[in-house]
Amino acid sequence: MITSGGFGPRTTPMPLIYLKHPVHGEKIASLDLEAEHDEKHGWERYTPGEQPAPEPVNELRPRRRREQKDAELL
Repeated sequence: MITSGGFGPRTTPMPLIYLKHPVHGEKIASLDLEAEHDEKHGWERYTPGEQPAPEPVNELRPRRRREQKDAELL
């Protein structure tokens, strides 16, 4: 019986590939094949901490009240 050390499954850390998109934001790919596919669709690789965070693109415009033209006062 082997208790520790040699004959168990080896675990290797998964690579983390950071990607950003101007519309969809940021994501992490775990496979190089996935990252290559995403790059064909507008995603770009980046290293966290080296570049400033991208500014959000999908912000809502502020709501404004409509002015009532020709409104009668009672």
